[in-house]
Amino acid sequence: MLTSAGCKTTEEERQARADKAAAAVGRLAVRPQKPELPAECRTEMGRAYPQVNEKYRATQLRWEYLADVEDAVKQRCAAFYDAS
Repeated sequence: MLTSAGCKTTEEERQARADKAAAAVGRLAVRPQKPELPAECRTEMGRAYPQVNEKYRATQLRWEYLADVEDAVKQRCAAFYDAS
């Protein structure tokens, strides 16, 4: 009995369709998993309030320091997300 390479039995065709359908359903069911953020990514920025008899430049310097710390935290959080 001669058969060509393109011939398949009905059962093989059904199995191939079922496999394709299962793969499609599996792709639709997969949802991206986001990693948990480090705790420092959820902290608020520190506040620099003026003190009595303090020159405005001292308040500005404290604010700049807090802003630098906050920028460093955000960079670490971004690196964490980029790595995952």
